[in-house]
Amino acid sequence: MSGRGPDSGTDHNRNSIGSGGSPGSGSGAGGGSDADDCIFVQTAPLSSPVPAVVSGLKVGDVLEVDLQNTPSGNRLVVSTAGGQAAGSLTHPGHLKIIQCIGTGHIYKATVVQKTGALIALRIEPK
Repeated sequence: MSGRGPDSGTDHNRNSIGSGGSPGSGSGAGGGSDADDCIFVQTAPLSSPVPAVVSGLKVGDVLEVDLQNTPSGNRLVVSTAGGQAAGSLTHPGHLKIIQCIGTGHIYKATVVQKTGALIALRIEPK
């Protein structure tokens, strides 16, 4: 007899662009686990694309998301399976990914759109 709100709130957060599921919007049962906060899907543009690498990418290609420590701070690098850096992630949700990788989570980035050197990626747990 629960006629209102049939699961419409939490599932939509998983597909929102760049949000990564807002902190504190848990879905109830079992809540409170940091691991749950790291299970999300984001769509983001590839930043600083490397022309020689992105020219060979196509929609559906799966790339690795790695954390690179630099003197100026942490950076998310997106690479091919062969280890070639394709670019980086600097969208509004990238800090959450950095935090989650720091706790042991692994992410992949799937090419969902390609227009020249402009690449849109779907980032999700591996």
